Amino acid sequence: MEGQFIFIKEQYFKDFPDSQLMKNKEIVGGKTSGRPCFLAFEGDNNPEILWCVPISSQVSKYKKVYDDKMQKFGKCNTIRFGEVLGQERAFLIQNMFPITRKYIKSTYMDKNTSNPVTLPPRTEKDVVKHAKQVLNLYNIGKKIIFPNVSLIENVLSQGIAAEKEIAVSLQPNHGRNKIVQSLYPDVERKFHYGHAADAKEQTSGIPELEEDEPEL
Repeated sequence: MEGQFIFIKEQYFKDFPDSQLMKNKEIVGGKTSGRPCFLAFEGDNNPEILWCVPISSQVSKYKKVYDDKMQKFGKCNTIRFGEVLGQERAFLIQNMFPITRKYIKSTYMDKNTSNPVTLPPRTEKDVVKHAKQVLNLYNIGKKIIFPNVSLIENVLSQGIAAEKEIAVSLQPNHGRNKIVQSLYPDVERKFHYGHAADAKEQTSGIPELEEDEPEL
């Protein structure tokens, strides 16, 4: 997945109650508007983890922030601008965060064409390039992303590994030992068939958001 607009399930914000995550409703003029969408792209380290850049219609607000940073530092890679469906929007790289695909509610579709909404290639390349640069800086200690994305990414990675262990433990016995030993050498000590089934049941029934018009 590269440069797709998505909506995120409310369950994500319950599982990761980071106060610096942007809410799943955009506030415009003191009023709650439609669900925001996010630009999602795959990270370089783990293709199972996607990185989401919030998009805001409050362009003038974020242009002031952008201009301040340009005056102070001569550059700003944490906020970018571009058109979405013909309207200028701010891409808030400073608020980016990781998710996995199970938290995706839907893809943002153009109601006039019934096709997924896309960015002009130049804008998409600019936003994704700067987002990856910011993430690299964050990973070497530059705290330029507001949410605690390293903690969230770590929890997501642990969840991915646990789900893989469960999937392996549920496979038929034929050939199972070879798969287990190659992927998870100590899985036999951690998982049993009954426990894996219980864990699988506990991951079902994720609540979803109500459908309404997005705010872009």
